[in-house]
Amino acid sequence: MGLTGWLGFVSSGVSLFKPQKRVSFSTRPVGRTCRTAIPGLEWLLFFGLIKGFGTGNQNPAPPQKDASSDKSERVKPINFDEDDISTEVATDSSTRGAEECKCGSERRYEDCCLPIHLGRRRSETPGDLLKARFSAYAYKLPEYILRSTSVESTDWVSRKDKRKWNAWKEEVQEFCDNTEPLKLEILKEQESESRNRASVVFRVDLKQAGENVSFVEKCLVTWSEFGYSYVDGKLLDVME
Repeated sequence: MGLTGWLGFVSSGVSLFKPQKRVSFSTRPVGRTCRTAIPGLEWLLFFGLIKGFGTGNQNPAPPQKDASSDKSERVKPINFDEDDISTEVATDSSTRGAEECKCGSERRYEDCCLPIHLGRRRSETPGDLLKARFSAYAYKLPEYILRSTSVESTDWVSRKDKRKWNAWKEEVQEFCDNTEPLKLEILKEQESESRNRASVVFRVDLKQAGENVSFVEKCLVTWSEFGYSYVDGKLLDVME
């Protein structure tokens, strides 16, 4: 079971250690992807992150099914009093709300990603989604990471399967506990003409096992009535 996009995790049967091909993309140059030699669990956690910040599979596969019939399983407006994510967010929301949001927008959390985390506002743009996912990792909100993952993702599982859902959530929580997201920089957004799909190239700086790690990812996101959700991504090995 893999961790999810704008971050993913260690997946059985999927090689996350396959050497990345050097690729180029039509955005301004970015520093090289850093593969710090992190031993043991931390190394696995790093590659898990990549899949959920958006990277996991080397080449995002096209949708395997028509997800239109699964809209009820997608990211939904969340009731603050009834949903698990409300408990996660409410823990420190009284003090966090006035703080600058960790997504880097320079806006207060309560005016930025908090409403998205609570389901009171949807991710209207691909950038909104990635910022909300980044800050969710920073605030350790695994419930939002799961809910903002598309049913088209290979990591996705139904919330109705409590055993798999909880196992997935524990993986994301473990990643959050072992990782410090430092900075998100969105380099390029490109929506399809119908707006139902978009690709985003972004750079993430983070710290894990005491090491600073940076990577660039190109991810695929999809639109539904509940806003954008994360499908999959691939790492870009970019040299200056």
